[in-house]
Amino acid sequence: EIAKLVASDGGATDLFGCSVSISGTGSDAVAIIGTYGDDSFKGSSYIFDKSGGSWAQIDKLVASDGSSSDHFGYSVSISGTGNDAVAIIGARGDDSSKGSAYIFDKSSGSWAQIAKLVASDAANGDRFGVSVAISGTGNDAVAIIGAENDDSYKGSAYIFDKSDGSWTEIAKLVASDAASFKIFGNSVSIYGTGNNAVAIIGAISDDEYFLNSGAAYIFDK
Repeated sequence: EIAKLVASDGGATDLFGCSVSISGTGSDAVAIIGTYGDDSFKGSSYIFDKSGGSWAQIDKLVASDGSSSDHFGYSVSISGTGNDAVAIIGARGDDSSKGSAYIFDKSSGSWAQIAKLVASDAANGDRFGVSVAISGTGNDAVAIIGAENDDSYKGSAYIFDKSDGSWTEIAKLVASDAASFKIFGNSVSIYGTGNNAVAIIGAISDDEYFLNSGAAYIFDK
């Protein structure tokens, strides 16, 4: 253990550490930490890096349109380092729990929100943004966002990419054996970009062997 990180403005029920992600190594490492209970559950996320030789908080990120119970920061993911770093932050409670996810990057030298992502077929209670992951940087970035309650809790996951210079939904993924209460999309991860991308999606309540024994599905491009 080399460091313990806490928020500079931490408070009761902030739930700092509910989600974490890290990218890079050594003095190029950068981390994001979610705090979905912050400010009446509007939520926030904190950026720490080691550019000065020790871990220090360098920014606090909040949604441009945040409101109580959005749960911004419930899920986080970061890719790249330095001025090439990009992060995605899920807000599962946004807009009657339709949910959303926000893209922040540091391309201009400081962290700034550049996009808000929502599902093309969003419905109340879907909880889009309960899980997020991002891979690549700049125009090669690709993200996956879980919506575990979609379609009677069958669940789904959405792929967004930035290949055209702006963030666009390019696919909706569902399990081949989708069933109510499978909760597909409660966890997600993605690696690679473009035609080399591969993703894994968890479904904690899948009943392949026993009740709620769970499963995970691999998708690739």
